[in-house]
Amino acid sequence: MISESHTFEFAPGDRASEVEVQIEADELSTKSLLRELLDAMPDVVFILNRYRQIVFANKRCAEVFQAQDRVDIYGLLPGEAINCVNTVEAEHGCGTGSACQNCCAVKAVRAGLKGEKSIGDCRISQISTGRNFDFRVRTTPFQPNGEPCVIFAATDISQDKRRNVLEQAFLHDITNTISSLILHTDLLTLSPEVQNDNLDSLANCANRLLEEINSHKELIDAENGILAVKPVHFSSHAFLQEMQSVYSKSELIETLQIFIAEDSIDMMVFSDKTLLSRIIGNMLKNAIEATTADEVVLMGCRMEKDMEISFWIQNFQSISPDNQLQIFNRSFSTKGIGRGIGTYSMKLIAEKYLKGRVYFNTSRAEGTIFYVTIPAFLHLYEPPQFSILDLEIEP
Repeated sequence: MISESHTFEFAPGDRASEVEVQIEADELSTKSLLRELLDAMPDVVFILNRYRQIVFANKRCAEVFQAQDRVDIYGLLPGEAINCVNTVEAEHGCGTGSACQNCCAVKAVRAGLKGEKSIGDCRISQISTGRNFDFRVRTTPFQPNGEPCVIFAATDISQDKRRNVLEQAFLHDITNTISSLILHTDLLTLSPEVQNDNLDSLANCANRLLEEINSHKELIDAENGILAVKPVHFSSHAFLQEMQSVYSKSELIETLQIFIAEDSIDMMVFSDKTLLSRIIGNMLKNAIEATTADEVVLMGCRMEKDMEISFWIQNFQSISPDNQLQIFNRSFSTKGIGRGIGTYSMKLIAEKYLKGRVYFNTSRAEGTIFYVTIPAFLHLYEPPQFSILDLEIEP
């Protein structure tokens, strides 16, 4: 008997009754060898029934998901047991919301219920703790009593993902800069006129190489909770002018222009100007890369309530719905492998170090506006206390 039946956006919303779940769980509990084997595994392991409900969970589940007793999560869907942030917006539970369309865990479970082995990587943010998990999910069809079930095994690959993304991004940036250095060095062998033109470019490349190394070091320090915050007083409008000047000379710019909004306020701010420039710099890079020739990028700042100030960057291209859902994920990028830590680092630094927040609005009419809102006066700073597991910040 099915106790509930619902329409859904991606995965079925049907569920077995509590009685059915209990019967299935009791039957599996009698299989002592199976239970001992799954309890011995270091990974999170569920057995799911045909409705994707948990009818068995190994010991590791209770440890990772902070459940007092494994039986407390029986009858739940995997995302509900994990307390996934996307279950809040999914009216009928895990797998039924719009954000679930990109979830490889849901896809793997559905494949398993069709009798296929499957593997996929997914990122899950836990509401109750704020922790974020990168899992490699493996699903295997299983019929303990002639009924279709799925063995769902999830391996925590957070550290591997983090290391790989940072390494790839660093190598990508360094390779590009060194290639440019080599080009300008080769040009120095030409005529004196060409030499003079390329000396400035060579110096700029060397400075950019040092900047990229420092930027990646800051990100590693930020993830490890040891990034130093050094607040100073500065003018908000002068800060915008500095950023405009630096990025108007960027090699990314061809024919587009960067303008400061006329209604931008000018006030004294007490915060870490260097870290704020990292955030605004990443916003400007993304806006410039998204903008087509002869378009403009706008930037500005405004006062908010509670003595906060918002700095914003606007380009006139919109972000697709699928990309919006993943834009602050550490390993997500629309630019290819080895990219994509810019938006992630913006939120990490703003939220963990500047006591602020980063967010965006996007539409076809107005394009995309990224905001960073921070306290205008950063007082009584204390180093953040967080685990390396807490770092994949979601919108």
